[in-house]
This record gives sequence, C-alpha cells and structure tokens, in this order.
Amino acid sequence: MSNAVPLRQMCFKYMKTAVISIGIIPNFVFCNPVKILFGKGQIANIAAEIPDNAKILITYGRGSIKANGVYDQVKSALAGRN
Repeated sequence: MSNAVPLRQMCFKYMKTAVISIGIIPNFVFCNPVKILFGKGQIANIAAEIPDNAKILITYGRGSIKANGVYDQVKSALAGRN
C-alpha cells in the first residue's frame, strides 16, 4: 500500500476545515479516518490492521452480530488484546 496516506496526515489535512463553533459548543477538532475491510474472510485480517497496544471498542446493534457468529470471530481474531 505504497500510495496509502497515513492516518495522522489525513487528520492534519482535515483539521484545517473541521473546526466547529456553534453557539455554546466550544471549538473542537474531530478526526475520524476510517479504513474498512469488506468481504469474505476479512475478519481474519483485522489483527494486522490494529496496533498491539491499541484500545479496542466494538460497537454493534441489537445482537445479530452475536446470532450470526461475527462477534465470536472478531473476538477470536483479536484475542489477547484489550
């Protein structure tokens, strides 16, 4: 992926335009660069995308992720991490 833009560089690029000031909300910058792995077998690749010392938060809806087994696959792929 030699043509990939580092996430940090993306954040700095968007900081120039993402500062928001509305009423009593203080100014802030929110940077949320996203990389999506999509398709069959991609769950096995997520561990390589996440640094070993990263904190992980898994969010999902009403539970179909558990019913179809994706939750267990993700937990297995990320075993040994926080």
